[in-house]
Amino acid sequence: RGTRANEGTFTAAQKGFSALGGAIEDAAFQFGKRQQEAELKKEGDEYFKDFSKKANEFSRDSIETDTTKFNSSFDAFSKKYIDDINARKDLTKSQRAALSQSLSSTALSYRFKGENQTFARGQLVRTQSAKETLATKIQQASILPSNHPDRVRLSTEIDSDIDSYALDGLRT
Repeated sequence: RGTRANEGTFTAAQKGFSALGGAIEDAAFQFGKRQQEAELKKEGDEYFKDFSKKANEFSRDSIETDTTKFNSSFDAFSKKYIDDINARKDLTKSQRAALSQSLSSTALSYRFKGENQTFARGQLVRTQSAKETLATKIQQASILPSNHPDRVRLSTEIDSDIDSYALDGLRT
């Protein structure tokens, strides 16, 4: 009988050590998981900072005035970053997807900002062109007599151009 009592005590101690071992394993697993998440966050932050800097430079240095062309070249620029992430073998598929998604959202924001800058740059160029066109037409009309058919035509074109430019948001 004494042996059986000791066996029960020994089993309880084993169970206690086993539970402690499981808790240590779980803590180690959780620590490893948290460390992995922290590293992934750091990687994402690095991509974000680098991409943000380069995207600002891309928009600032662009001389494009057509938003469609800007968007196309910006998409190619940002695709290189996404491709770089997707080519990494040291990340899991879900980690690559998370980084790609985060960077894609950031890229959309910078694309929108660059598109607005491109439109504004285009408006300046279009406004200057419109002013020069109007000045030329006014000069041509001014050398013709008031009842001359070409002066009437030019005056009609000038009025039409001014209305059209105003609709396009050009300040002439």
